[in-house]
Amino acid sequence: MSRDSSLFARQAIIARLKGEPTVTALVPAERIFPGERPPQPEWPFIAYGRAVVTPFAASCLDGTAADVALHVYAETTGEGDTTAPGEDMAAAIARVLVAVLDGAALDLADTDCPWPATAHIHWSGTNVVPDNADGSAWHGIVSFSINVSS
Repeated sequence: MSRDSSLFARQAIIARLKGEPTVTALVPAERIFPGERPPQPEWPFIAYGRAVVTPFAASCLDGTAADVALHVYAETTGEGDTTAPGEDMAAAIARVLVAVLDGAALDLADTDCPWPATAHIHWSGTNVVPDNADGSAWHGIVSFSINVSS
C-alpha cells in the first residue's frame, strides 16, 4: 500500500532551504513560504507550489512520487550603474535552489512523518518569465520530481 508523504517532503524541503546559507544569502528565511504566503510579500521570495502526487510502490517499498515547482519572485532594484536586473536575480535564486536540492536525499524523520521515509529529489527544469508588463518583476519556475520511499 502506498503512503502519501508529500506533506512531510514539503516540510523537509522548506526546512532545508531555510537552513541553507547559499539560499538565505539571496532570500531571507522568513520569505521562503510553504505555498501559502501573505498577500503582499516583500521581494525576493520563494513559494512552494502545488504538488501533483501519485502513489509509488515497488518491491518492499511504499511511497509517493510527486512533481512540484518552487516559485521564485524577484524584481529589478537600483538605478544606473547599481541596477540589479530582476531576471538575473530570479535566475540566480533558481540556480541556487537546483544546487541545494538536485540529488538530495532528505530523511523525513525531522518532520512529523509517522513512518521512516526518505525523499529523493531531482531537478527537472527551470523557466524564468516576466511577472509584469514592464519587465521589472520576474518569476522563476524551478521544477523537481520527488520520490519518497518508506
